Amino acid sequence: MPSQLSLAVPWWGKLAAKVIISRLPIGYKIWKALHVFECGQMDDPSYAYGVFKKHFDAAQSQGRFLRKGFVSLELGPGDSLSSALIAASAYGGSASYLVDAGPYAQAKVRHYRAMEKFLALKGLTNVTVNRMDSVQDVLDTYRSTYLTKGLLSLRSIPSQSVDFTWSHTVLQEIRLHEFLDTMKELRRIMRPDGVCSHWVDSTGYLQGHDLRFSDFVWESSFISRSGCYTNRIHENEMSELFRAAGFLPEMLLTKRRDCPLLKRSQLASRFRHLSDEELRLRCFHILLRPN
Repeated sequence: MPSQLSLAVPWWGKLAAKVIISRLPIGYKIWKALHVFECGQMDDPSYAYGVFKKHFDAAQSQGRFLRKGFVSLELGPGDSLSSALIAASAYGGSASYLVDAGPYAQAKVRHYRAMEKFLALKGLTNVTVNRMDSVQDVLDTYRSTYLTKGLLSLRSIPSQSVDFTWSHTVLQEIRLHEFLDTMKELRRIMRPDGVCSHWVDSTGYLQGHDLRFSDFVWESSFISRSGCYTNRIHENEMSELFRAAGFLPEMLLTKRRDCPLLKRSQLASRFRHLSDEELRLRCFHILLRPN
């Protein structure tokens, strides 16, 4: 995930800093406290609620509604498991999965008490977390399962068991060689009338400068372990991968720069065929339904 290092630092300085910092023997929780490595802002109750609502409302668009007691899956919950509380308390979900590539989420119950208090003040729930002593108590109460082995975790979820899958600035961080398999797993576990909502950030930590590098360099374990990896899959290619996995993609929103960040001569050879429109892409919101 993008860090809070100064935006004034040039791209090569950011890359060098990430490479060096990621090799130091310091755990994620300490880096998060220092605002160097952070897995999103979902530990802020207002932000977490707003993000969930954005995706839920998109899934309900055009008169198509999720079933009562739906089962949800958040891909990449990052710092917080709050979506489990939001789905159940505010939207009537019956169960949820939270799937990540590692155990990054808050382990302090007071964080989830704050989420419940926020929902209660909005008239969306009764406070129950105050009676719980651990995060596992919270997960058990809301019939939620937290899985932290990425693609391997997805493979453990029963087929056609999920109604609603969503992610927020996560798909671009899935390793290139695992992307199609991940989408196939999301399709396998999706019920025939289910829906996915994904917000994708195409710029990443280096704000597009990653397109300078060949796959040999960028897909190496050296880069993937440095906290700045993005898979560099652009919108048209990603849509084709969605279709190959068995989804029908529906683009809801795209945001683009006024002009491409890099000259075509600065791009690695495999990106030079991209149109200016694709090179101007910053982010997009897309719905996926089973084909």
